[in-house]
Amino acid sequence: MALSRPSVPISVPISFPAEDFALVERRARAGGVSVEEYVRELVVEEAREEERLASKLPPPLPWPNRMTLVPEPLPGESFMSWMDALARENGCGRNVLLMEFWRTRRSPHSYTHRLGEALSEDGIARITAATGLSTAAVEALRLNRYRSGIPALEAEGAWSERPRAFIMDTFSTEEYSRWCPQCIAETGGRWFLRWKLAWSYACVKHEVFLNIGCPACGEVQDYHNGPPDLRLRCPARPGAGRDGGKRCEQQLAEAPARRVTDPRLIELQRWIDYGFGEGERPRLGRSASALFDYPATLQLIQLLQTPPMFAQADPAIAEAMADGALRRPTMYVYPGEVHDPVVMAGIIGLADELMTSRTGRAAWFADLAQAGRKDAPAHDREPLSLRWIAGLVFPWLLDTLKDRGLVTDSH
Repeated sequence: MALSRPSVPISVPISFPAEDFALVERRARAGGVSVEEYVRELVVEEAREEERLASKLPPPLPWPNRMTLVPEPLPGESFMSWMDALARENGCGRNVLLMEFWRTRRSPHSYTHRLGEALSEDGIARITAATGLSTAAVEALRLNRYRSGIPALEAEGAWSERPRAFIMDTFSTEEYSRWCPQCIAETGGRWFLRWKLAWSYACVKHEVFLNIGCPACGEVQDYHNGPPDLRLRCPARPGAGRDGGKRCEQQLAEAPARRVTDPRLIELQRWIDYGFGEGERPRLGRSASALFDYPATLQLIQLLQTPPMFAQADPAIAEAMADGALRRPTMYVYPGEVHDPVVMAGIIGLADELMTSRTGRAAWFADLAQAGRKDAPAHDREPLSLRWIAGLVFPWLLDTLKDRGLVTDSH
């Protein structure tokens, strides 16, 4: 008959689950000791193992001193942009800032562009101690802020957990950043966090499409491990060999920026910025909150697009789509893939049309999608399976596409 759990009080934690007690009982009998003695031996051995592991850890780092030169983050600035501004102000590089001023342990060389997202709780605590910024102020500089609840969206009754997860998994460009040449010129090289979101395609202040690649070498920005003083110049080493190669150093503030001629695209960008917690609720124009409720509509447009769908769009978009820009990866980001802001503007603008006109525009979209697939290979004419994004696409659009045999809920 199996013994019950020991009735003698044991002052140390028991390290095995209750369902394994029979095994403990057998091992105690085999060793000729009581269950209580066996359990105590287990706990003592665990404590010894923890001591052995602790002895191998590096000694704790000293707590940082308060810095005297700390520039305030700009509203909406990204962590790496503020960190570089801080390094410039103190005349040091990122390593010195991290190791000597903040007293953090890890070197940034292997993950500079992701440093803001890689911070531990201890790292954030050290930054707040060294700079005087609050924890909330540091968190506001990180992409993680978009993964938590955004008050603006909650006030609109939008953005439940599933759409939010879809947006962050699909439309976050952690690897690099877009930029507005006029903005970085006016701020002395400060970069905004929202430029790391694929939904950011335009600067509403200057009414231009954001840039994505250096006009000289074509490399994306906010990715390469350039020094902090290169925030206004391209730090990439195009065609770099083993010696590292020469930096491009193209003036990014002088890069050409194409003007947005469609005022609705600027309205939409204002709604998107507001939706992600930037700026006030737009007073003019219809709400774009449905884009946050049904974000996979953008994915569907990418899969079924044809150039005629964008013939009447902003000239920059019509030109990009005529060149087959949407055939390039525009949603998911892997190393080397780029979100083209003009392409994203076309997708979001078309989604807005489908959101506004509903059934009439849905039929128009389905007609053009069918026409575009008519001459495609047989395997490309199969209905698209949208089971994985069910509930995240405009319902009226999904129903129309199902009726035409363009999509299906099955695998």
